[in-house]
Amino acid sequence: MKLYEFNAAVEDLFGEIVADSDDGELTPEQVEAVNNLMSDFKEKVGRCAAYIRNLESQAAASKDEAARLSGRAKTLQNKADGMKQYVMDCMASLGEDKVVGELFTVSIRTGPPGVVVIDDSLLPAHLAEVRSTIHPDKKAIKLGLCQGEVINGAELRPGKQYLSIR
Repeated sequence: MKLYEFNAAVEDLFGEIVADSDDGELTPEQVEAVNNLMSDFKEKVGRCAAYIRNLESQAAASKDEAARLSGRAKTLQNKADGMKQYVMDCMASLGEDKVVGELFTVSIRTGPPGVVVIDDSLLPAHLAEVRSTIHPDKKAIKLGLCQGEVINGAELRPGKQYLSIR
């Protein structure tokens, strides 16, 4: 039986019990049926919990592998950048701006000019953009709301339910 089918099975079983019972007493067969159904339910939930743990461990392993690969990518990029600088230095020391080979043409080029702002307070107003952001102090807001304070623009909401597997 699938986990989502247990609700219907419980409803059916209790419907049969109510229909069959004249005095409100459960027969030994009905007690056994309820116990079996609940036992199956607990076993199914246990299997689901084991599957969840397996998925969580795979996610953690994937995250670790992603971090390892990210580090490797950074190392390889640093090697490539170092090699570019080495080739550029060698070409510059020999006075070569361009080397044409069988597979590649390598040349030393100058990129477009970049702006360096030394003191932004000296810039004319039409060349500056004003940005402002509000960062609420959620801990202080929560403390105030919990103490009964009315804070416009904020409210206390119940926490999200989650499944705990211990």
